[in-house]
Amino acid sequence: MAVQTEMNLRNFSAGLEHSPLFTIVREPLKDYIYVGGRNVLLHFDSQLNLISTFKRGPEQYTASCQSNAKCSQESLQPNDFKLLAISDRKNKLLACGTANLGECTLHKLDNISDYVKVVGNGTGYLVGSKKSAQLIINKNSDQHADELIYVFHQYDARNLTLSPPVISIRTLTNFQTNFVMKYRYENEQINMYSFLDILPIYKTTFLMSFVDNFVYKGFLYVVNNQQKSVDEPDLVRTIIGRVCNSSDYLLQSYLENELHCKVADKLYNKVTSVFADLKTETLYITAVPTKTGLTVDKTVGTALCSQKLPQINHYFLDSILNCYKQDTGSRRLDWNRQDPRCNYNQDEEQVIRGGDECHYSDNAGVRGLSPVTMKTLAKFENNQVVLLNVDRNDLTFGDENGRLMKYNTNSRVMDAEEYLNFQLSDHPIRSETEVDEMGNQFVLAGDQVWKVPSSCTLHLDCHSCLSKNSVLDCGWCKTTNQCTSQSDCKETYNFSDTECPPAIERIRPISGPTEGGTTLFVYSKMISEPLNEDQLNVYIGGTECEKINLRNLNFSCKTPAGKGDQPIEIKIEDHRTFKSRPYSVKGKTKLHTLFQYKDFQVSSFEPMRGPESGGTTVTVRGENLDIGSEITVTVGGMQCRLSRMRERNPNNLTCITEAFNRREGRKRRSLSRARGSGPVEVTIDSVMRTSQTDSFIYLPSPHIKRIFPARSILSGGIPITIQGTNLDASFAPMMRATHGNNDLDLTTECTVKQDGEEMVCLSPNVKDKIAVKEVETVHLYFMYDNNKVPSEHRKSALTSFQYYPNPTFQPFAKKLFEQDVNKKEITFVGQQLNHGALARDIHISIGGNPCTVTTMEDVMIKCKLNTTGLEIGTGKRYAVVINIGSLTFRDSDIGFVEYYRSSSSSSLSGAGVALIIILILLIISIIVLFIIMKRQRCGVFKPKLDDSNTMNYTADQDTALIRAVGNPNSPNDYTEGGAYGGYNSSGEAKHAHIDEETLRLIENEHLLVDMECLTLADEIGKGNFGSVRRGFLTLPEQKGDILVAVKSLHNDNPRDIELQSFLQEALRMKDFNHPNVLALIGVCLNLDAMPLVVLPFMKHGDLLTYIRDEHNQPTIKDLIMFGIDIARGMDYLSSLKFVHRDLAARNCMLDEEFHVRVADFGLARDVYEKEYYSASNKKALLPVKWMAPECLEKGTYSAKSDVWSFGVVLWELMTRGLKPYPEVDNWDIARFLKAGRRMPHPNYCPDPLYEIMLECWQWLPAERPTFSQLVDEITTMVEQIEHKTGMIRRNIQSTYVNVNECNNYHYRDEVDLGDSGSSGSRPRRNTAEDADEEESKEDDVFFAKENGAHQKKLAV
Repeated sequence: MAVQTEMNLRNFSAGLEHSPLFTIVREPLKDYIYVGGRNVLLHFDSQLNLISTFKRGPEQYTASCQSNAKCSQESLQPNDFKLLAISDRKNKLLACGTANLGECTLHKLDNISDYVKVVGNGTGYLVGSKKSAQLIINKNSDQHADELIYVFHQYDARNLTLSPPVISIRTLTNFQTNFVMKYRYENEQINMYSFLDILPIYKTTFLMSFVDNFVYKGFLYVVNNQQKSVDEPDLVRTIIGRVCNSSDYLLQSYLENELHCKVADKLYNKVTSVFADLKTETLYITAVPTKTGLTVDKTVGTALCSQKLPQINHYFLDSILNCYKQDTGSRRLDWNRQDPRCNYNQDEEQVIRGGDECHYSDNAGVRGLSPVTMKTLAKFENNQVVLLNVDRNDLTFGDENGRLMKYNTNSRVMDAEEYLNFQLSDHPIRSETEVDEMGNQFVLAGDQVWKVPSSCTLHLDCHSCLSKNSVLDCGWCKTTNQCTSQSDCKETYNFSDTECPPAIERIRPISGPTEGGTTLFVYSKMISEPLNEDQLNVYIGGTECEKINLRNLNFSCKTPAGKGDQPIEIKIEDHRTFKSRPYSVKGKTKLHTLFQYKDFQVSSFEPMRGPESGGTTVTVRGENLDIGSEITVTVGGMQCRLSRMRERNPNNLTCITEAFNRREGRKRRSLSRARGSGPVEVTIDSVMRTSQTDSFIYLPSPHIKRIFPARSILSGGIPITIQGTNLDASFAPMMRATHGNNDLDLTTECTVKQDGEEMVCLSPNVKDKIAVKEVETVHLYFMYDNNKVPSEHRKSALTSFQYYPNPTFQPFAKKLFEQDVNKKEITFVGQQLNHGALARDIHISIGGNPCTVTTMEDVMIKCKLNTTGLEIGTGKRYAVVINIGSLTFRDSDIGFVEYYRSSSSSSLSGAGVALIIILILLIISIIVLFIIMKRQRCGVFKPKLDDSNTMNYTADQDTALIRAVGNPNSPNDYTEGGAYGGYNSSGEAKHAHIDEETLRLIENEHLLVDMECLTLADEIGKGNFGSVRRGFLTLPEQKGDILVAVKSLHNDNPRDIELQSFLQEALRMKDFNHPNVLALIGVCLNLDAMPLVVLPFMKHGDLLTYIRDEHNQPTIKDLIMFGIDIARGMDYLSSLKFVHRDLAARNCMLDEEFHVRVADFGLARDVYEKEYYSASNKKALLPVKWMAPECLEKGTYSAKSDVWSFGVVLWELMTRGLKPYPEVDNWDIARFLKAGRRMPHPNYCPDPLYEIMLECWQWLPAERPTFSQLVDEITTMVEQIEHKTGMIRRNIQSTYVNVNECNNYHYRDEVDLGDSGSSGSRPRRNTAEDADEEESKEDDVFFAKENGAHQKKLAV
């Protein structure tokens, strides 16, 4: 019967850096143990106490160089000490490693750190092999001669000239202060040596792997794995070799024979371990079958075989005699002889038959062809096993799993019985072992040395002792509490082989709350069957523990209340015996372990929030959180699953939240987004503690709406903005990516803004994960506390993300660039500069000063110089550093910049100076004359009002207004509803009253324009309330006139409130300063007439008229760029908290360079229209088809309602000015939108742009993008399309949108639109002419509504 037991044995761990340990040798006189490992020798006493160490390695190694030579191509290799032997005559330890091609060292036995090297010439001193090797020192040689050292060396791929023979005899002698090793005999003249070697033509390929060696009756034996013949490399056989000990210096008596170990008919042909039991004259081997060569067939297992040594010698005698008979039963060694045939010599045959098997020469080196048949003792199924020791009939084994096993054979074939089996180590057990006089065995496994006791003392407890097989006569000695034989127990009355005192293997937990209630589990192998209550009692501090379960192998009870550390006592009386427990149990046992009563507290936890879907890892901090047997955690009323851990931490524990259930959770009403909240509660053994101050909040699951920019450079590090809702649901969301079906296994942390609607993540560095030639698409997803968002990210176009190749920069010529500081910008040249990064992602510094990027193209970047604190013209050079994401380009990549200032000087003669003065005076005179003519408006300054001679002007925001040249190709179209609005002025001018506050504001802001400086020209627009005229503005500080647009009210005595409204709307424009926003030049106040508002003159008129004109031919890109201009202008206005409320194509203007400017801040509205009242009980005229739902329903305006209008403007652009919702009545528009209907996809509109329109038309304002995001998204979209190849790129750049192809958009309503009858109307074709025809009716798309809150623009 096998006994499964766990042993607490003495051991020593050398450390993984010295693993594995290879060999072990024992010095019997001093009872020292020596172990050889990787780069180390260890020296122990008999109790495995370390005495001394010797470390050598790793060292430089080359297969073609000796240690005393300078070699190239050396590599650092470990030094494996595989060979150890004790020299009795020299009283030293001989150790041979693999360093320096197998050099050896000699060490003092008392201190192995005291050593000398073994030296020599050629290969005579090289012993160690990187493969296998064996070494034995002959102890029977002449006492006056040098010790003979037998070396068996496997070829290890080194240079053949430096490779020792496979079998050799060496001597080790003192020479002055050195020890010299050489071959015992070496005579080149007569070709006689003390070694045998494989023929050179076979040596590099012939397999001969040495396993073990031993000496028996005047012969030395070596066992190895060897290929069957030189012609059969894949057939491996177990070979035993024999040579006469001491007397045969030339190895002429060397013989070989096969050992056959079989189970049934299967040959186990590879030997794994060898043990020669010289007491019983028996050779034992373990062997495994192989597939090809030395490749083991692990599915079969291991066989144990044996054969008597005299019988093996009989096989050897037959082999040599068969050779002299020239019988086919023998041949000479084919790996050593060119001709393997035997020679006939009658004289030598008679000598051999006479008993001398050591002195013959004609047939030196013989291989018997009749294998030695061995007895099979056991088979180990599916296990690789090695034999460690044989003591009479007891065999000790170790296996590849680190288990130690003992068997008894009784000398019967296949009758080996296992009686002990236990886990010794986690590493495979090696066959190398030593045994002392007491039978203690020293075993190697991995980096460990173990001391395994012999016989009864191997059992450390009574259960193991009395559950053994009857092979060992062991019992339990109560006097010493040990497993001994009866003779070894001094008080025989205390010896029993039928009864054990109670023994407890384990008790848990060893601590609990002071309130008690802890379930105490006690484990004992003695409880093999359930007990009655009167058979077992557990006491803690003298108080009995309440019994719960009396199961076999363990029992449990509930602890009473208590304080401090209390003793545990177990009492058992069980006189029963069982097959699994062949003994009774009786007595009391007081455990060494004390039970600790402790109080536990919960102090804090983190994070404070998580998604309602669960998965949040919550860390709870406190005191004594590791006590007790049962622990549960609830977070906000929901169970929190504890993380698995080997040992609980007293100061913290972690758990993972479950999905939130509102019915079970606690609702925290003060937080609008919270699904629920509550404290963290920790319960240990029915005792609960709660977090006192903070609550955990369950937030709605995150939702991703937008990712921009959706591109990056290959090396990542580009800030990516993610928008959505509840993005702060996790304390630390992570961004990851997939490429195809593969997860890139890259994670970047994200920073979330406080409102949870936006977060920023850095794009991952994928340069080692994917290859990018032009562009490569991945899909992003986000980890929210073990939850993936979006869950199906590969199917979502939202998560599509593009990677572009890394940018490169061309270095300066000679790494130096001389920059003129008068030129405000510096240029850097490279490739792929604007593909995967935006200008904001590029940070340039020169000499430590930032250089702001102003222009960014594919092959060029410009930045604005900043020379503050830098030297100019001194020759000092400043390093350039460019950071793009995680990429950094330094001066070593680009170079340095040296600043200088350009200047010109010349010497002028006196005449030259006088001439210059005269010219200056002449120029001044001309200027004065022109100024007088201009003020008098005579001569060339007399205005020409006919259309054919009208000059064209445009506005420039940075320099106020600059004069342009040339005539217009077409008249400007200023119509009612445009930015200038207008009406037909009639009647005489009348006095207009302006309040003092408004007048003071105009004066303080320097907006007052003198009437004398303003000349009115022809009328360019008119309406019900006033007119717009072309005008010329003369400013004293500027040359020439400025072409302007002048707006005025009619002079029919308007009410003061309407006049004030007109001026306040105009003054609202005074602070606008943006290239995409129309600004105010000034106000002209004439005492006897209406005020005049002066605006920049826009050459190409309003945007709606321009795009409707079929003579104009904008491309798709042109129309998109108009939209970007509008978005930039609105982004500027929204940053000023200004709400436009009437954003439409008709209210945007085109300047001379075709840049769009947002206009109409109330000035285009006819404030004298009869139906337009500012009182709340009057009707208001509203642009309903441009208005957001919240404006239509509640009269609520915001920047997000302007975003809705912007989406309509985009649709106008892509349809060349088609009226929105052409078949939906104004009165039905609110219900149309509420039903989820939206305008269709325009023909020429790119898909991503239509997606942006739909984002602008989200029903909830919070779900619409900001104008800043719109600028980024549309700009990124254009760049991505332009980076594509093929038709997509060509279409956007060269396709013209024809008016006639943009007017066929029908709306067949599928919802009930009430009495309007729109749902049933037949769709009709809307053309640009139809739109013009209805312009007078509803192109301003105003309709009456009872809500005065719509009357006025908001500035918030």
